[in-house]
Amino acid sequence: MTGTGVLPEPTVPPILGVRAGWLWPGHHVIIQSWEGKLALVCLLEGNGARPTDSAAEWDVLERPRAAGITEWQGRHNKRLELPIIVEGWVTRDGGGLWVEDHVATLEEMLDTPLTVRVVGPIPFWGLRWAITNIDYGDCLRDVVTGRRMRQHLVLHLVEYVQPEDLEKLPRAGAEPAQTRQYTIVKGDDLQKIAQKTLGKAARWQEIEKLNPPMRGIKLDAKKFPAGKKIKVPAK
Repeated sequence: MTGTGVLPEPTVPPILGVRAGWLWPGHHVIIQSWEGKLALVCLLEGNGARPTDSAAEWDVLERPRAAGITEWQGRHNKRLELPIIVEGWVTRDGGGLWVEDHVATLEEMLDTPLTVRVVGPIPFWGLRWAITNIDYGDCLRDVVTGRRMRQHLVLHLVEYVQPEDLEKLPRAGAEPAQTRQYTIVKGDDLQKIAQKTLGKAARWQEIEKLNPPMRGIKLDAKKFPAGKKIKVPAK
């Protein structure tokens, strides 16, 4: 369904002329280009939209014989998989409408630099999205023309952030780095590494805590051979 103007209320399911009340409330979504030029109302399939990647990034700094230290590293763009049905099979006696144009509307949103809003019962409601891919599932075709009357799809969405909004996002690694890398050389032990990197051999236990399963001053040649990178305090 294409159109312009005000986005229709999400509680009204105007799917290809289907009368209100045909669907259970909340079991449909409205996908509209952010600029309002294109819009489509679809059935929400199965268990609905689901996030496909954790937006938050936490790093756990392991410690021997103790719980790790959890550090906030920032966040990624949110991602969703949105399973939908573009439905044209609307009458009990087999009548219906073709949905080729409606699928083409979604393909236009994918193939052009359009961003979309999704109105309906989905996570992260209200965000601006870009369609990165469309998976095509089963379809129901008209036996005479071969045209589709129902098409199952999965839309892959990624959160869209405008360039001018980048400064508003929490920055990963905004705090000064707490560690840096050191490459082990032949003959190293933790006291030597501490002396070279921190200026004090007595600080070797700080390096031990950053690199489990280190135990003691001597390095296990199998687990920590020459050439392996380890963490050392930044200063």
